Amino acid sequence: MNKADNIKKIFIGLTNDRKEDVKYQLHKEFGISTESIKNLWFYDAKIPKGKIDRVQEVVKAKMQEQINEAQNLIDVV
Repeated sequence: MNKADNIKKIFIGLTNDRKEDVKYQLHKEFGISTESIKNLWFYDAKIPKGKIDRVQEVVKAKMQEQINEAQNLIDVV
């Protein structure tokens, strides 16, 4: 599996709020519309090569945040 496909799978697994956070953060960093980011970069997995590593960092960080939040809920029980 290539990086773009892996990023797509991680993005799809995020909650809606976190997806919005990722799109907005990338929009601020790269000056690209959030809709283009969602449709081209994530759903079509067409992330420009010069941006793919940063996109992966952002998406993985949000997923780790989501995992940590879920783990905290489990640990309370």
